[in-house]
Amino acid sequence: MHDFDFLPAKFHQRQKIRKSRFWLGSVFFMFAVVIVTSSLFQYAVEANIQEQVDCLTQSYEKTKVLKEQGHNLKKVLSTTRSDAGLYAYLRHPWPRTQILAAVVESLPDSVMLAQIQIHRESTISTPDIPVHQRRRVDQQKEDIGKLLPSQRDIKQLRKTYDAGDTIVSIEGVTTHVGSLHRYLRGLEEFRLIEKAELSSIESLENSDQPGASQFSARLMVRPGYGQPGTETTVDVAQVSLFNQ
Repeated sequence: MHDFDFLPAKFHQRQKIRKSRFWLGSVFFMFAVVIVTSSLFQYAVEANIQEQVDCLTQSYEKTKVLKEQGHNLKKVLSTTRSDAGLYAYLRHPWPRTQILAAVVESLPDSVMLAQIQIHRESTISTPDIPVHQRRRVDQQKEDIGKLLPSQRDIKQLRKTYDAGDTIVSIEGVTTHVGSLHRYLRGLEEFRLIEKAELSSIESLENSDQPGASQFSARLMVRPGYGQPGTETTVDVAQVSLFNQ
């Protein structure tokens, strides 16, 4: 049995055109859906990235502020330490009253002091600077200019005071030479006196007191807090604070 198509050819042509238009529209619709979906996905990704960037920016700003605060705190700490070091060093010289008390406290009746003199004695000479070292000295001066004021002060103080010893020169009369020697040995037991030695002694012939002798002695004061040669910094500092 055969099927007969009585429809004209134009009708079939139009039907094919309608089908092709439908599929073409479907394809365009699918492309549109894909493009819209991609745009929405890209927008969501960009929004997420922007949110992360904003979060990182805030963290960066906070970190930058904290870093600046830490830098400022380091400056304050450095200045405070320098000031504390200068303040501590300024307390290192033994008070003259302590030195005088150490000299007079154990003075026996047979020893009479006529003069006490406290002075500094330099132990380091300052030779002439060779020509080839002048540039180095100039560089050191430039480095000193970069220091904090308190650091420059303590450097100058150390240059002045650490290069010498504090010496106590005493003169007097004794009627018993043995008591004088015991007195000088006893001075070395004080924390303030490092060394006590007799410089000279001679008999007084025209003295009203029998066996009287005129003497002079030299006492070396122990280095104070923060100076080179200190036995124990903490112990010496405690003694210094306790006796003040």
